[in-house]
Amino acid sequence: MPLFQFFSLFQLWWCLFFFLPFAIKGASARASISVGLPVLYLLAMFASGNSMLPWQRLVVSTAGLLYALKSALLFKLPCKELSEYSKIGLLLFMSVWPGFDLDAFAAKCERSETDSAAENEVARQFVRGYTRFGAGLILSLVVAFYAADVPKVFLGYLGIAALLLIIHFGYAEMLAAVLRLSGWAVTPLFKDPFASTSLNDFWSHRWNLAFVEMDRRLFVPVLRTRLTKVQTFFAVFVVSGVLHELAVSFSCGSGWGGPLLYFIVQAAGVLIERKVKPRALVGKVWTYTWLFLPLPLLFQHAFRGVFIVPPYMALHSELMTLSLPGLISLALWCAGVGHFCTLGAGLQVPFRLKWKEELARLSPFNAKIFLNYAAYVGLTIIAFGVMTLVEHDELMRGGKEARCLTAFITIFWSVRLLVDRFYFKDDEWPQGPLIIIGHAFLNTLFVCLTGTYAVLLLWQTVLH
Repeated sequence: MPLFQFFSLFQLWWCLFFFLPFAIKGASARASISVGLPVLYLLAMFASGNSMLPWQRLVVSTAGLLYALKSALLFKLPCKELSEYSKIGLLLFMSVWPGFDLDAFAAKCERSETDSAAENEVARQFVRGYTRFGAGLILSLVVAFYAADVPKVFLGYLGIAALLLIIHFGYAEMLAAVLRLSGWAVTPLFKDPFASTSLNDFWSHRWNLAFVEMDRRLFVPVLRTRLTKVQTFFAVFVVSGVLHELAVSFSCGSGWGGPLLYFIVQAAGVLIERKVKPRALVGKVWTYTWLFLPLPLLFQHAFRGVFIVPPYMALHSELMTLSLPGLISLALWCAGVGHFCTLGAGLQVPFRLKWKEELARLSPFNAKIFLNYAAYVGLTIIAFGVMTLVEHDELMRGGKEARCLTAFITIFWSVRLLVDRFYFKDDEWPQGPLIIIGHAFLNTLFVCLTGTYAVLLLWQTVLH
């Protein structure tokens, strides 16, 4: 399907999902449409499946179906009650937020002074997600760099691991933190899944809680009226299997049955677990065995061959066209500019860290000494940036003076990172979400500066 036509149709469906719940007022009509609209979307999806590319089928079977089910949730509310919700909140709910906790978007939470500790913890949550996001990007680059030398089966699973780090453990964590800091009472979608003590704990309380909330709001109330408690539990896993069939098997056009069987196995594992009741280390081994051993059923060969392996092989080809000197040269230009970015962040430090109040506690002489040292550090960083940009070509040629300068800058930023890690204590830093998140961003810049000059030094002394 042509790109423009695809996105036009997708946006049309999204508008239907978002605006129709505000237009239909009758209770019986709303109840019927809440079921009929997702079914109509599924029929349209299957009818046009052959005309779409695999990535287009992936979009409509994941994001599109997600919006369809969210629209069904909106229809379950009376129109009058829905109109009282925050319009911005509903827009966020129907666009960027993948969860089903609709109540979190009813209105923004009012901040109080007692929320500061909670906000600091949310900021740390953002930093954890940011760290995992970065680790996922690095893993993706490493996997892509060695893609030609890695067996395709391992390449597929390593690629999936990298994407899970980027999306599930990284982006989802950061998004939840940003929304919470913006006043929306969302909860994280993933709650430390590797701390799971049992299979039931993993699926019910830690992994992809958007699915748990969706089941609770949309499927469980209907299933409970027709099935026993155990049958309802089993049926919820079947529903998850069917949705993953649509996301995985429909998208790649083959492998039908694998994802459904995976979730049936998981349901059986939880039911057996209730009888066996493994504890402590045995419980963890039990959990990971049930999760990972049947994983090829979920991420089958066809899915890996369509969505994972080809992108990494394409990225590998692009990386192989890049020259090491060209990459180092580009990184050096960026590092030169990066020094001035550290100063830009440093201009905020006196205000964020309340230097005026803190310096007032010192004697006039000690305050002047402190400001003198701060000025010298600032001028040194400016000098690093200017010399890097002006003497870029000399640094790349790697003469004696260039190597000395590169070594000094490498040591300067390495020591800065070590001081931050081992000398400053976390509880000594001023608190506040902006300081915590800004500290993480600034350390990322320091790491990049250290790495750039360390690689340049290696290039000058060994590889050049």
